[in-house]
Amino acid sequence: NYWQKGGRYFCISCNGNVGEFISEMDIPNTFKDQFGFDPPPITGIAIDADATNTSSKNGRHSKAYIKKIELLP
Repeated sequence: NYWQKGGRYFCISCNGNVGEFISEMDIPNTFKDQFGFDPPPITGIAIDADATNTSSKNGRHSKAYIKKIELLP
């Protein structure tokens, strides 16, 4: 069971370029600024997208593919 009580979520925007979306975040410093202590080890990543304001085509609103996720030290 990998689920841990006490997960934290940060919502960040992307660069807004058509066809490529890049988001960057300094996780250790952002976490410490928000919660006042160093972050525990990362045990999971969640990715979510809001397609509420996209136009419908063939009953579908949007489609996305993730090419790469990097966690850099």
